Amino acid sequence: MPEGRTPVTRILLLLSLLAGAAAPTPTPTPAWAKEPSAYRGVAFGTPYADFPGRLLLTGCHPSTTDHEPGQRTCESNGFQANGVAVEDVLFFQNDLFVGVSMSFESDDYEKLRDVFVTKFGEPTHLETTRLSSRSGARFDNETMGWDGRKVAVSIERYGETLEKGSATMFLNSYLEQQEKERQERLKKDADSF
Repeated sequence: MPEGRTPVTRILLLLSLLAGAAAPTPTPTPAWAKEPSAYRGVAFGTPYADFPGRLLLTGCHPSTTDHEPGQRTCESNGFQANGVAVEDVLFFQNDLFVGVSMSFESDDYEKLRDVFVTKFGEPTHLETTRLSSRSGARFDNETMGWDGRKVAVSIERYGETLEKGSATMFLNSYLEQQEKERQERLKKDADSF
């Protein structure tokens, strides 16, 4: 027996070690079984040149700002889901499909939310925030999100205006790159301030 340890101390130490060993190990977050790998049948990462014949792109615009080099956005012909008209804009980075931003009438939020829950399962997070209009009217904005290993999906009742809701589906790698570039711009702006 090591010097300075009484039999009682040794038993207590052994019991605490056994209790720690018997404690359940945390379970890893399960994989998102319904994580999308494609949007409207087109896989993320598909080259822009391969889009003809897959989705009708009605207007494409290369980035005109210096902080979004290699980015292109294209409007699609939109689609209907559960009676809701959805407009969509596809994003390409270095000519690879990285995500989509969608808009719809905010009054149709519940109908489209039901489609998202059916397609993607229960959200990984749900948030309600209080918004106010200029006239003082108050609105509750619900935002639902799904965080996957490769793709993040979100839908919210109110987007840029109270009349339009929004939804997004983007590769995490693209979102991380955009955040890194945003932080670099902020640092550059702060340094020159």
